[in-house]
Amino acid sequence: MISDARAKGKDANIKRDLASIRNQAALYQDSNGNFSTFALGSCPTAAGSMFYDSPEIRGLIVDVRKYVVLASDVKCSANNSSWAVSAKLQKSGTGYWCADANGASKEIPGPITSFSC
Repeated sequence: MISDARAKGKDANIKRDLASIRNQAALYQDSNGNFSTFALGSCPTAAGSMFYDSPEIRGLIVDVRKYVVLASDVKCSANNSSWAVSAKLQKSGTGYWCADANGASKEIPGPITSFSC
């Protein structure tokens, strides 16, 4: 297990990056008229959704993956009018941080299961 201080630092970075995704998603929607669609799963690594097509969001997801143990610990989901992202926190051991189109930015007990936290 990583040290307590390192885990806290990684969690702070996850929270910051997911908040930044919310801001970038709003800009994406302004430019494209919607959030695009992406079926619930590990965040994409190929074109076809806002999570990859927006270079800013893609970069933030790449950053978040640096702070989790497995790339699959970062989940994305979107439809045309809503989206959510979650990432496994390191300090809590079981919790996930979630951000969504509704303005949520909070810890949840497991990964996202829909388009909202």
